[in-house]
Amino acid sequence: MPLRAKSVFSCISIFLKVFFSLKLKFCNIGILSTEILNIKILSIKILSIKILSIKILSIKILSIKILSIKILYSDS
Repeated sequence: MPLRAKSVFSCISIFLKVFFSLKLKFCNIGILSTEILNIKILSIKILSIKILSIKILSIKILSIKILSIKILYSDS
């Protein structure tokens, strides 16, 4: 009887060790996916900066067009 109880205890102990090690691995995967999400958010912010610079470039092109219209009117 004591040997049987000891083997059951060792089985439970092994099960708990495996369970907690798997839980830690899943936790690490969750942290990794959070880091990937942060990288995606960073790349979206960089994309937003590029879109902003394109809008600024469009405003500059628009101001050049306005300037050329003013030059055209001043020539007449």
